Formats: sequence, C-alpha cells, structure tokens
Amino acid sequence: QLLNSPDAEDFFITSRVEEGTAVSLKAEAQRLIGTMPQQGRDSYELQFGADARRLLDAAVNRGEFAQLTDVSRKFFHTQAGYESTILLGRHHLDNGRPLAAALSLQRVWETSAVRHRYEPELSVTLALAWTFAGMTDQAEKVLGDLQRRSPDAKLRVGSETISLFEDPSGT
Repeated sequence: QLLNSPDAEDFFITSRVEEGTAVSLKAEAQRLIGTMPQQGRDSYELQFGADARRLLDAAVNRGEFAQLTDVSRKFFHTQAGYESTILLGRHHLDNGRPLAAALSLQRVWETSAVRHRYEPELSVTLALAWTFAGMTDQAEKVLGDLQRRSPDAKLRVGSETISLFEDPSGT
C-alpha cells in the first residue's frame, strides 16, 4: 500500500551541474521553490501554509515526531515547514543524533531568504550539532558566517543576554 502512494515515489533526472550525476526530482522542485522571488514564495505560503501549520500543530500537540518529518518533507518552504525542520533538528540533537540534527538544521540555514528569522539561535544550534558530530570545521564555518553577518549578535540565556562575539576594539 505504502509503495503505491504518490508520496513514496521519486524520480531522478540528469543533473545540470555535474555531468553523469542524477538529482531527485523532488529535491530539484524544492530547490526551485526556494529560489522563487518573494512574491512567488508568498503565493506558495498562501496556498500550502495553512495545511502545513495544521499538520505541524497536530504533530507538536501529540508529540509525533514522525509527523514533523512529513511537514518538513512535504511543505519545507512554508513557515510551518521551516519550524518543523528546526524542531526536528532539535529533537535529533536532544536524542543523541547530532549529524541528523545538523543535516536538518542546515536545510533552513542554507535558505538565506528566511535564515535571518531564526538567528542567531539557528546558527548556534547548527554549530553545536556539527561540533557534537565531530565536524568542527563545519561548526567554525557556520559561526564565522554568523560573525560576518552579525558581529554584534546576542543570545538570550535564561534572564541574561550575552554577546556571542568579543568586540575586537575591546570596548
């Protein structure tokens, strides 16, 4: 039954980037949606955002993390899709799967059109996941990028707000 589901099917097409390789048709569709201009992304959110939000809320209320995966996979380029992907990444990190966490969080981090909504927490959590996965070079890349984009980034920890990067001037 599941194998006959349209959701279970994917097809591969020849990559335009690298000769001799194939790319998932679903992955290519996701990439194209992510590169649409703002008006196109707004339209996509209008069409699919409510369904994605309903599924995300149900998954959170029931504690069904498998549903988070469904929302992330089917509706990634909606607000609920981004949120489910971050929640999924945090769930993986909390349960000792740092590489799975990093790969989840990386998807949102690479979506520059929305990354700023979740910063600096997204970059810090992603760097933590890469570090726990033993890939400190990736963690340094993420934090270096955050520092270049937001040298005065601050993070709220409990009731305290801390600066993530030292002021190079010493003030």
